[in-house]
Amino acid sequence: MNTSLFKRVMTTVIALPTLLLIIVLLPYYNYLAFTLLVIVISIISNAEIHDMLTKNKELNLKVPFWLGGLLPLFAYIQLAFMPSYDLISLVLMVLIIFSLSLEIYFGHKIDGYKGSRDRMAISACMLLYPSLLTTYFIRFCFLDDAWVWIITFLGLCFSSDTFAYIFGMLLGKNNRGFIKVSPNKSIAGYVAGILIPGLEGILLTSLFSIYKMNPVQGFVLGSLTACGAAFGDLIESCFKRSAGVKDSGHIIPGRGGMMDSVDSLIVAAPIFYFLIFLMV
Repeated sequence: MNTSLFKRVMTTVIALPTLLLIIVLLPYYNYLAFTLLVIVISIISNAEIHDMLTKNKELNLKVPFWLGGLLPLFAYIQLAFMPSYDLISLVLMVLIIFSLSLEIYFGHKIDGYKGSRDRMAISACMLLYPSLLTTYFIRFCFLDDAWVWIITFLGLCFSSDTFAYIFGMLLGKNNRGFIKVSPNKSIAGYVAGILIPGLEGILLTSLFSIYKMNPVQGFVLGSLTACGAAFGDLIESCFKRSAGVKDSGHIIPGRGGMMDSVDSLIVAAPIFYFLIFLMV
């Protein structure tokens, strides 16, 4: 096993059980511990996206990266204390207006407004991706049987990534390169990464009545969640190619940055949530 693969495996072996323990052993106050973890992840991810979007550009962006942690925080406040108010949308609107308004004052001082278009676009983008998407992790915490849905979601996404990697290595040698932004990915890997979570959905809904779904719905839940995870990986690949970097950062051994680990999850999360909303 090469060094990179060993680090990747060890990180998964340590991180996944730790995450599951947080969910199972600390469900208090609607999974407050998990919420705090999501806020930290959102802030770190925002910092990495900030660095990628401004790399090789003298933009001098004034929007603080930690603003990304406010959306999941207020998502928790809304769902826990103010469920009748759309606090998430209100905070998002205020943060976008604030971020864009900074350019009124700083744009002239920085470069005479020459970089205003890029700075304003990046500021809005960071609040949507990844910040707004991470609020769906918080929504999971307020579902009935929340721990079941959180673990199911993580299981589907991690199995999609794992089986896509395994089948890509075994059967993908001659069918790679069809998606230019990620030329090392193969058709075999994508098929396995979408089909196997669908089969897992069938198995789970057939064996456990807690899901309140039939096997067809289970397949739809598993396969579409996996599709979202695949697109999440490709979206971040676009950011990295534009920035000319291999990884979003170096915080996680063997995997790179935080975004390299959660890129699939943040795009799959709203898909998973809305499928539950429609089918349960």
